Amino acid sequence: MGSGKTSYVINKINEDHTRHTLLSLTNDDHGMPCYLYVTPFLTECQRIVDSCPELRFKQPKNVDGRKLDHLYDLVQRGENIACTHSLFKKLSPELCASLKENGYELILDEVLDTIAEYDGIKASDRAILVREKMVSTDPSGKWVWNHELHAEYDGRFRDEMKLCDNGSLVVSKRGPILNVVPVEFFQCFTNVTVLTYLFEASVMAAQLRANDVPYEKVCIDNGKLVAYGTSEAERQLKARAKELITIYEGEANRHGDKPTSFSSGWSGKLTDELAGAIRRSTEYVFRHVFKTSAKYNAYTAVKKAKGKLKGEGYTRGMIPCNARATNEFSHKASLAYLFNVYPSPIVRGYLSDIGSELDQDVYALAQLVQWIWRSAIRNGEPINIYIPSSRMRLIFKDWLNDKLG
Repeated sequence: MGSGKTSYVINKINEDHTRHTLLSLTNDDHGMPCYLYVTPFLTECQRIVDSCPELRFKQPKNVDGRKLDHLYDLVQRGENIACTHSLFKKLSPELCASLKENGYELILDEVLDTIAEYDGIKASDRAILVREKMVSTDPSGKWVWNHELHAEYDGRFRDEMKLCDNGSLVVSKRGPILNVVPVEFFQCFTNVTVLTYLFEASVMAAQLRANDVPYEKVCIDNGKLVAYGTSEAERQLKARAKELITIYEGEANRHGDKPTSFSSGWSGKLTDELAGAIRRSTEYVFRHVFKTSAKYNAYTAVKKAKGKLKGEGYTRGMIPCNARATNEFSHKASLAYLFNVYPSPIVRGYLSDIGSELDQDVYALAQLVQWIWRSAIRNGEPINIYIPSSRMRLIFKDWLNDKLG
């Protein structure tokens, strides 16, 4: 985090464009590649547009309410494109074919959540789809739309029809439906670059391993790419982090002494009495230990518990648990991480079924450090952090001491 991955890629794109422009004057150029830059936030899309003016990056717009159609038009014209993760997940086989035909390279800023539980339909809707023979399940578990009976369908299940045609809806062995980004979406590019940290801990990496898709890990050292593990940058990062980060150790940690404390399931059963005690402890830590004003305070909690745990002096400093690829919160100096991360058991089970495992602790570590690095530490400034979950606190300390990661 904060090693300059995005800046490196921006510089490389601009340098490659200059080189190709010069080569074209001598007829030695074999053509400038087209880029699809995908990032979690629209604001980061604009950053690429502004930072690479000569490449004239375009952003898909809602044309008659269909942004995906405009994306297809831009690809057909061979434009350089910047879009969000959410739009990328809607790629279709036809769009993938066009990306391949036009020789696009993919730059993915942060890993994509390639497998997630699908919450687009209720159990009753699912029953309708099956009963009316609108969908069937193939041997691999994928839902297949019955175009023979419902070829002209344009009703409320239109999104499900498109996802079926993309091969994205999968019935897990445990029952729930998963939204899976097919690996073919990545294989249509001439090259794929993922800008992230602890890639091995991601669902995306586990999916690629399960499908025997090879990848190479590299890192940035003094502005150059080197083989992963050969750079001193990470060791230096941790050494500096130890100097800058003060981890709270005190009585307020009593709320998180169990392995599941502050997890999603635990938070869903949080009583008003316990929530009040946690809230008071968090207020105490911010006010009397960290002694920072609300402007510099930040916290996070699982969505179902956020309302119960927000308190005086930090409520407006909410940073989403999955925050990545943003500098919006780089002024925050005091943090409270009121969460205990576990991967979805349904997603983890599905990965296991297809032959890939997900390390729960390293997965949690990746979420935690990405969140922490949204704060002032990315500017080289000291921060305080309150992590009441004993599991998450130990995971973070183990990472700092090179015992995990």
